[in-house]
This record gives sequence, structure tokens and C-alpha cells, in this order.
Amino acid sequence: MDTNVFVSAVIFPLSKTKEAVDKAVLGGIVVLSPPIVQELSETLSRTKFDKYLSLAARLSFLENILLQGVVMEATVEIKACRDATDDMFLELALTAQAACIITGDPDLLALHPFRGIPIINAVEFLKWIM
Repeated sequence: MDTNVFVSAVIFPLSKTKEAVDKAVLGGIVVLSPPIVQELSETLSRTKFDKYLSLAARLSFLENILLQGVVMEATVEIKACRDATDDMFLELALTAQAACIITGDPDLLALHPFRGIPIINAVEFLKWIM
């Protein structure tokens, strides 16, 4: 999952994105890399999200994701995405041999599938696992 999927899930708890995150955490293995954890932590700490949820609640969400997920270093280097900051999700997916990447980012979605790994949005993921 990319950073925006996690952010949407915590900010909008009744959304399909939150449902997708919950199903992925309960039914699979959510994999993150240290750079993704860093980006997610920095993003969730932004004051612009205070109007939706307290910082403590956002960081608690992150802590739960980290407790239930797996953090690993990506071992491949990829330069394939129009937005180079998104390459870290591709690198991790290849390293972890991920079943899919869940994102709403058009730059990542444009690469579907990437080296055999589906890149899908939350709604597609929910249909995919049914």
C-alpha cells in the first residue's frame, strides 16, 4: 500500500480504503520499508490532519500497522515511475514478491501491472479478494 492509502484509511474510517486496509492487514501481510515508514510517519504528523483526527490517534494507527505488518529493506532499485518518489513502492513490492500494490496514485496505476504485480485501487482490491 502506498502512503496515501494509509492516510485515507485513518482519516476516513468508513471508507472503502479503510475496509481494504483492514482486510489486507487481517487476511495477508502488509509490508513496509523503512523509507515508507518514514514518509508515513511524517505525513501523519502534519497539522493539516488535526481537523480530522488527533495526532495521538494517527500515530496509534501507524503503531498498529507496524505491529501487524512486516518492515523490510527493499533489495532492488527501480526507476520506473513518472514520480520518482513512488519508486520505493515498486522496489518493495518486487523485493517482497507482493501479491499486489494498493494505491490511488495515477502515476503508480499507470504501471499496472508492474513486472507481474497488479497495481490496483482499494475498490478493485476488495473485489479481487472476494
